[in-house]
Amino acid sequence: MAVNGHTFNESAITSDSIVLDIGGNHGDFSREVLERFKCYVECFEPDQDGCSHIRQMINDPKFTLINKAVAGISGRRSFYRVGPINGGNSLLPGSREYGKDPGNTIFDVDVVSLDSILDKYQTVDLIKMDCEGAEIEIIEKTQQWSKVKQITIEFHDFCFKSITLKDVERCEDILKSYGFNSQYQKHEDHLFYR
Repeated sequence: MAVNGHTFNESAITSDSIVLDIGGNHGDFSREVLERFKCYVECFEPDQDGCSHIRQMINDPKFTLINKAVAGISGRRSFYRVGPINGGNSLLPGSREYGKDPGNTIFDVDVVSLDSILDKYQTVDLIKMDCEGAEIEIIEKTQQWSKVKQITIEFHDFCFKSITLKDVERCEDILKSYGFNSQYQKHEDHLFYR
């Protein structure tokens, strides 16, 4: 099944499941998962306008919205915003989208590591990762992959000169070393599952 362009095994998601939405953007993925599965969703979106939009769309006791970015290491980082509520926003400089819109801005955001998020949980049933290039460092730095059952990822080597196909292949190998199988739908929709 695919939700908002992200494929995952829906039979593994129940009302007791925990789903992490990394790169919430407009909140469409979180909203649809909540509606279909009635499970707990924790959504991370660093852009304040994106968070405001999500808050207007989703009011559910099983939903938590966190106005932070996710990366390999917690702290503060520059955030490259490509106009208002746009999918090209990133912690990485050099997006092919950045600079095309007069509404582009750079500002600092709070960043949390995936390991610090996973510290709270015994098991996470699904992680959706659509975080405009930060997926590479998240995969490389995270140590608690054994807690995760499925990951649906959009890799962004097509958006940044600093990310290559070799980086993506290295990340695939890392996840496979943690026991994940890989199902490739298309470049923007890659599923890792146990």
